[in-house]
Amino acid sequence: MKIFLHLALSTVFLSTAALSSAHPFGPVHPVHRATDANKASFSSGWYTATVENQNSTTFTDQSYQLQVFIKDGQVTVIDFGNGSQVRAGINTEGYTYTGGILLVKPAGTNNKISGTTTIMLKDAVGTGAYKISI
Repeated sequence: MKIFLHLALSTVFLSTAALSSAHPFGPVHPVHRATDANKASFSSGWYTATVENQNSTTFTDQSYQLQVFIKDGQVTVIDFGNGSQVRAGINTEGYTYTGGILLVKPAGTNNKISGTTTIMLKDAVGTGAYKISI
């Protein structure tokens, strides 16, 4: 049942061209690392994440290393690296952004915490999901 599961990332690149290229939360580069074994949460800031997306036309999975912004335990921005972003909150671009609350796994033997979440985007074209792993 793969109907309406994901938008193709290429479609998002095209449809997000009109999105703000300004970075409302500061410069886009990872300024935080998930390396504190005593922490069970991520500090607010930019992180490099693996973002998985399924092409709804070809039903092939694609995986990208992208920048995401975390605020209060939630992924609030995905930066596509081409000047476009999708973000939580009010927007005028015509999409709804839901999800993003991180499920955090405490540090293991590698002394790194990790987190996963799913972002759902809905617009006039359909609904897409992005699985994010940090």
